[in-house]
Amino acid sequence: MGSFRLILALIVVAAHTMPANQLTLINGNLAVKIFFTVSGFYMALILSDKYQINSRVNLSLFYSNRCYRIFPALWTALILELVLAWGMEHGASIQWDMWVERCKQLSTEGRIDLLAVYGFCQVSGIGVDLMHLFSYQGGNGLVPVSGPVTTVGDWRGWSAFPMSHAWSISCELMFYLAAPFLVRVTTWKLLCFVILPTVVATHFIRLGPLWSAAIDFWVPFQAGYFVLGIVSWRLFRWTARMGFSRDKKSLTIVIVALITWLGLYRYWSEVSYRGAEIALFALILIALPILFHHTKSVKWDRFLGEFSYPIYLVHISVIRLTQVDEFKTYLEAGFISSAAHWLTVCAISGAISLIYMLAIDRRIEHWRQERLLQWHGHWSTSS
Repeated sequence: MGSFRLILALIVVAAHTMPANQLTLINGNLAVKIFFTVSGFYMALILSDKYQINSRVNLSLFYSNRCYRIFPALWTALILELVLAWGMEHGASIQWDMWVERCKQLSTEGRIDLLAVYGFCQVSGIGVDLMHLFSYQGGNGLVPVSGPVTTVGDWRGWSAFPMSHAWSISCELMFYLAAPFLVRVTTWKLLCFVILPTVVATHFIRLGPLWSAAIDFWVPFQAGYFVLGIVSWRLFRWTARMGFSRDKKSLTIVIVALITWLGLYRYWSEVSYRGAEIALFALILIALPILFHHTKSVKWDRFLGEFSYPIYLVHISVIRLTQVDEFKTYLEAGFISSAAHWLTVCAISGAISLIYMLAIDRRIEHWRQERLLQWHGHWSTSS
């Protein structure tokens, strides 16, 4: 299933590097939502197999290990972005990205309070999703989104973040907080929790830009995707007992179905946007147990899955680097927003991610697993 996670990360990169009308794939926002479902599956798995003994869950160990998994990569990517911005703006006198101008504007206007809020949200990972629901309007500060920004000096709330795509991390952190309690809920209640946001979203999306932004980014509307992953984990346990997930034919069918649906999603959505999305996540619900059963013991597949997270974090910085005007002179005409651009961003992001994983992540992961083993050992001794 790690390969699937990496494919999703590369789809997000494609969505940020190539025009939407050139892609038949699912869009980047949907790819992130599938990530949420995969995350729900894994959280149910590890809470059941690693952090629970005799129905007792070690919450402090689970939460702290999740933080050690999320924040080192997030902060490394943030430092990279800040170093690139500083180097370009001050070292080479090259304009970097609009977030730099937004922060300069806030500083000039004396909005140190908002700068502090943006800094806290970006470093802590909390609230980045919420900022997508606001726009900055000069003397009025942050106001709920009401439509396109047309006034000079006004801008969307997310655009002052060095890493606005960390909205998904904000959602993940809230999911992790709730996961130990959600896994105790009955399957029927979880299914209701999956269906409710979809029904609400179908109604509220007609109410204007604010609700449209909330449906796309705000954590309450993303929680259903995470919960769907927990339901998928329970489906895995049932199919494993029945022997269904061991069938290699089912793996072939799932792979063909995923390639067909993900790769040609634009055409399906033109027939029925909501119907295509429902069918997509019904497929994901069924596919995850089968993919996991056939890949759970494959080390290289697990590595590819871990590889996907830092790629997702750093790819925006790499895209910005390739789009700096001074560097465009060294590139062929038409390179930006081409398949070659996507491949270049993937290659550079992959190289940076590999360095991070070898230099930092492996040591942290080894320590995380040691903490887990020590708890199991302590529990066995005390019992």
